[in-house]
Amino acid sequence: YWETFRQVVKDTAQEAVIVGELWQKDSTLLRYMRGDRADTTMNYRLRDAVLGLLAPQPFDSKGFADSGRSISPSEFVSRLASIREDYPDAAYYSLMNLLDSHDTERILWTLTPGDETTAEKEENPANLAEGKQRLRLASLIQFTVPGAPTVFYGDEAGMTGDDDPDDRRTYPWQDLGGEIDPALFAHYQSLAGLRRQYDVLVSGDIHFLLADDASGVVAYGRKTANQAAVVIINRGQQEVSGAIPVAGFLPDGVVLTNAYAVGEGGPTTVTVMNGEISGSLGSLSAVVLLSGDIDLEPPPAPANLMVVDEGDGTVSLAWASVPGAAGYQVYRSPLSGGGWERVNSEPLTASALTDTGLRNARTYYYVVTALDSAGNESALSNEVSAMPHFTIGWANLQWPPTLTHTISVVQRTDNIYGQVWIDGITNQPGVTPGLLAFVGFGPEGSQPASDAGWNWVEASFNVDVGNNDEFVASLLPEMLGTYDYVYRYSTTNGRDWLYADLNGPIPAGSLPANPGKLNVVSSGDTTPPAVPTGLQVLSASPAGVELSWNEILGDASLYGYEVLRSETSGGPYALIARLTDNEYRDEAVVEGATYYYVVRSLDLSFNRSANSAEVSATVLSRTVTLTFNVTVPATTDETGSSVFIAGTLSRLDGGLPDWDPGAVILTRLDATHWTITLAGLEGTQIEYKYTLGSWDYVEKGATCDELSNRLLTLSYGSDGVQIVNDSVLNWRNVPPCGN
Repeated sequence: YWETFRQVVKDTAQEAVIVGELWQKDSTLLRYMRGDRADTTMNYRLRDAVLGLLAPQPFDSKGFADSGRSISPSEFVSRLASIREDYPDAAYYSLMNLLDSHDTERILWTLTPGDETTAEKEENPANLAEGKQRLRLASLIQFTVPGAPTVFYGDEAGMTGDDDPDDRRTYPWQDLGGEIDPALFAHYQSLAGLRRQYDVLVSGDIHFLLADDASGVVAYGRKTANQAAVVIINRGQQEVSGAIPVAGFLPDGVVLTNAYAVGEGGPTTVTVMNGEISGSLGSLSAVVLLSGDIDLEPPPAPANLMVVDEGDGTVSLAWASVPGAAGYQVYRSPLSGGGWERVNSEPLTASALTDTGLRNARTYYYVVTALDSAGNESALSNEVSAMPHFTIGWANLQWPPTLTHTISVVQRTDNIYGQVWIDGITNQPGVTPGLLAFVGFGPEGSQPASDAGWNWVEASFNVDVGNNDEFVASLLPEMLGTYDYVYRYSTTNGRDWLYADLNGPIPAGSLPANPGKLNVVSSGDTTPPAVPTGLQVLSASPAGVELSWNEILGDASLYGYEVLRSETSGGPYALIARLTDNEYRDEAVVEGATYYYVVRSLDLSFNRSANSAEVSATVLSRTVTLTFNVTVPATTDETGSSVFIAGTLSRLDGGLPDWDPGAVILTRLDATHWTITLAGLEGTQIEYKYTLGSWDYVEKGATCDELSNRLLTLSYGSDGVQIVNDSVLNWRNVPPCGN
């Protein structure tokens, strides 16, 4: 339907914009922003972030999870970054950036301190003055972030009002005797004028520069190829002074001028020096700094970044030179794709760098940028990873040269020793940090580095032997026969291995010249145990598939059982567990998948029975019986209303509506207790609140404060019954609470 709707709209008026109320961070709704349905959406997420930053007390979250509370500057920036990440450019730069609407409290009401009363929100001059100052900060953000600032009629005139319908007051037309706030009106005119005059505030990209939770300062930048803007907001109650980092966003020498300010302070002009701008800003104040027409076009990103060498605590890099580049910056991170920190203190003139002081056996990620003569920085190069490490100089399989082992489930082979030497390192006492050692065995005459059939066991540090580290381990072979065994060592967390036999290191790609020889002989018991019976599926859910079978009794040689699984009936089966009990829970399952299981018994000599009969299990969520018991105020009966539950109830069984305050009624038990039993699938997450049949009578906190949505995840537990005991402390519009 919506694809057809879009086609008809665009055929009628190609420049018409389709705006949807599709603001939730939900994968289904986000798909509407791919360019084949809506163009953009109402940006209630911006409203939620701005209120969290600036509201002086808890506010109505309007369905946002973990909201309705004050948030730190860093959380504010995280929420804005999340919005940026979720929308393609076409939708992001046309987002309907609103701070209030007919469905919310007026922004001035929310930002004004005091109780939820007309006396405190409208008739208290000091409270109202602070509310208008906070509104100036909120609207400045609204007009300086990407998107289309959308003002709910009358906000610019100083209109206020509680939640619907109080938010729909008539505009105060002056020719009909109404009064507007001329200073606030002029403020909105100035913000609109800024956007008209400076394209950077419309089409510039966005960079988050600072989020100082201690001082309450937030700073972000906008930039095009020829102009930049920096917006700084101090939501705190104290004047602040300090530096805003702009390295990588603006080059040194750029001059920014105060184009607009709210409150007190803020520099008249400021120059970028050493990657920073500095100044002071008053409490509840903000400033918009703008550059002139300057060159901000970055050079091309470097190409062909590569790792040249990995050493002891060092990584050497090289990349292709960028024509006309004045220098380069190298960035490092412990994570792929972000978290970059600059390696070099000054720009590099050469297209190579050796990074030092690193931890061995840890992976580091690198990117490089180019700088032009104006100091503009390019986009990131390709990413490479490297692992500094020690270089093993020599290693061997030390002892013994041969082993004879009687097959057993519980008795391992004799110990096997290996030694390794790293120049200047293994002569130090104790184990070498980051050095791994494994002993393995496989078919005679095969290559341990590449042939299948080799089994490896991690060895532990044994003792220092001269300049060498010695390791020790034992094996548990499961089949009779003659095998080769060798050691292998790594200083790169297993990325690279050096294989060694009794002669020393095995050349890469070669067969071991002198491996150890393991002869596994019979215990004399070759009779397999009985086949398990009674295999059954006890339960199957995303929490796991539970199996049980009949215990085999009276067999003194029995060790236990092996559980095998396949994704197709009849196999092939893979071993997933070896145990001595006759029950098992397979937790490595995927919802919706069907698995096939067999069990076989195992004796002390590794004799195995045939497979049991096969059983299958389809992993499906189980139904949870969910009972809400709620304790309500003693005044509830006096209202003559029943208690209802509203929320994301469509996620439960029964076709219940979402967020309908008068649709799902509870059963009265007595004057202060109500109950309802619903059902849904385990793992389902819901949000909900209690009401007396409408949002005018929604639950409130102990001080009549707004409450965030209640959150719940359905849990099956042991019997599929979940009891939720809640308490409502007050109702809106029921004494002692007002509107």
